[in-house]
Amino acid sequence: MTYLLESPFDEANTRTSLSEACQEHVPIQVLQRVPEGGIPLDAAHRILDDTPYKALALWADVMHANTGNFFLDTNYELLWNGAAAEWDRETVETLTRQWQEADRIQQEIQDMAEFLEGDPATRFEEILNLIMERR
Repeated sequence: MTYLLESPFDEANTRTSLSEACQEHVPIQVLQRVPEGGIPLDAAHRILDDTPYKALALWADVMHANTGNFFLDTNYELLWNGAAAEWDRETVETLTRQWQEADRIQQEIQDMAEFLEGDPATRFEEILNLIMERR
């Protein structure tokens, strides 16, 4: 899933490592069709939202800390360097809703990963074909 998407980090070595790991499951000829650098974040939702693969766009959001959800976008650095939230009823209710949303998003992403694992070569190519058609 990650190889199909643009990385939030500018590290060519990461893409090379991902490509090598993917080659154990997906033919190199298919991997070479992935756009250089992966699908950009701004295109992921446009391409995937109204498809059975919309969880891939959600994964792009998670990778880029772009979900708008505290639990999915906050890393340890942000957590420990930020101001502590007020623990009032409104904050607790908001965090409760966001926890439930984060759980739903993570489940969709997990379901997508399991779908891909069922037949990696075929399903990766199927998703890539759809992406290339809609670019």
